[in-house]
Amino acid sequence: MPDVKGMADYDPYLFRFPNIQWLGIAYRLENEYGSLEYLIKKEISIRPERYPDLMKQGGSIQITKFQLASKDFCTNNQITIEMQANVQIGRAGQEAFQYIDQLETYVTDCFHLAMGIPILPLVWYGSYVGFRGNREDQLNQVGRNAIEAFFRFLEKKSGYQEVNLPAKAKAIPMEQPADPKLKPIMEEL
Repeated sequence: MPDVKGMADYDPYLFRFPNIQWLGIAYRLENEYGSLEYLIKKEISIRPERYPDLMKQGGSIQITKFQLASKDFCTNNQITIEMQANVQIGRAGQEAFQYIDQLETYVTDCFHLAMGIPILPLVWYGSYVGFRGNREDQLNQVGRNAIEAFFRFLEKKSGYQEVNLPAKAKAIPMEQPADPKLKPIMEEL
């Protein structure tokens, strides 16, 4: 398993002050949900019916790469995720999983600096600060997308088939309107 205690890297564009995280030094964001190994074991133990072949035949899951990073540029911020894993269920051969994604936002240190100088950018841009969430929210969402894609891959390789039951249509009884003026309108419908 790769090192996932520090779940993501953040590399700012401006304000590089050593040893002060929020003032611009590159740092590792901590994973507060537990290790990736813990999250996979928890999912499999909570929903064993979604992984039937894995539960019956056993298998191995090896995460070979999990890299989640946020890189600031002056005009934009890029959040990238790369996840690679090898899955073997029973005696079948190993199957590779790979997930790569990127999210681009426009909330950066340059905009925050420019916003603080005159009043106009404060009015023009200030209402959009954090529109897509802060960096931690963005990293959390992109990481969650990768893990959900991995679980869908694992379900498919483990022989899970989702059963869609047809929804029964219910007749909704028409109630008589309380207002007598509405009665002719309702009868026309």
